[in-house]
Amino acid sequence: QDSTAFPEVTTLLTRYADAGRLHHLVHERQTEGMRQIDIDEGWASYYAIAHHYQFVFQEIFSPKFPQYKRIIILEEDLRVGVDFFQYMRATSRLLDDDPSLFCVSSWNDNGKGEFVSDPERLYRTDFFPGLGWMTSRRIWDELSRKWPNGFWDDWLRQPSQRKDRACIRPEVPRTFMSCEEAGASAGQFCDFIIDIKLSETAVNWAARDLHYLVKDRYDVWLLDTVSRATEVSSISQLKSFAEGHRAAKIPFNDNNEFRALAEELGIMTDFKDGVPRTAYKGVVSLQIGRA
Repeated sequence: QDSTAFPEVTTLLTRYADAGRLHHLVHERQTEGMRQIDIDEGWASYYAIAHHYQFVFQEIFSPKFPQYKRIIILEEDLRVGVDFFQYMRATSRLLDDDPSLFCVSSWNDNGKGEFVSDPERLYRTDFFPGLGWMTSRRIWDELSRKWPNGFWDDWLRQPSQRKDRACIRPEVPRTFMSCEEAGASAGQFCDFIIDIKLSETAVNWAARDLHYLVKDRYDVWLLDTVSRATEVSSISQLKSFAEGHRAAKIPFNDNNEFRALAEELGIMTDFKDGVPRTAYKGVVSLQIGRA
């Protein structure tokens, strides 16, 4: 719990803790490391959040809890899909066994209803999605030595932290974020996020073979898929191919070209350290209709 400023929350969590249903940890707000410009710009919350995350990781992966190999992070403004925890359990084996992965996320930044269709389909992504995600003690042991004072998520997207590792993400999101202008991000991307589709399908993840997501297999599949797709030069052509359930691709040469295409199509336009949201090896995969 991030401070005890809300007594009703403290009372509820204490009741669950007394019943043996959770470990109740309280972290008092910290903003260490802020510069004057951070104060002037109103960025204190980003520092408080980074310190809060650090506290949680340090506690869960401390010697007090040696049984915990992984952690699932869920912010209080997230709703989860019906199979969220089953999805996390199934993909945890990939996280354990594949050193080219550093997280599993339940979020798809381009997960609008018009761009998703298959609730069983998962992808690799070079862009850290967050928003309902899982990582491991092994990754925290590495990151704990250099955890930042603020803006932890953008820091985690830097090449020096990611080290060419990827995350797993679903086609149909398993989390939905309630947008609040009072939050740390002041409602950034709310106009887009409101249309994200939360999966309502309970997939039997335990019965699914997820080995296609292992790096070597996945990279071969992606190269073959992109090679076979028909190259088009406009969004209108792309949509016409989608109506015929055929695979198509649009190449782009730089960030500006991608932004123009993304804006016309209606997907996220921004980059972090040169990586577009949801991209893997420079490829942003989308389902338009059922194509």
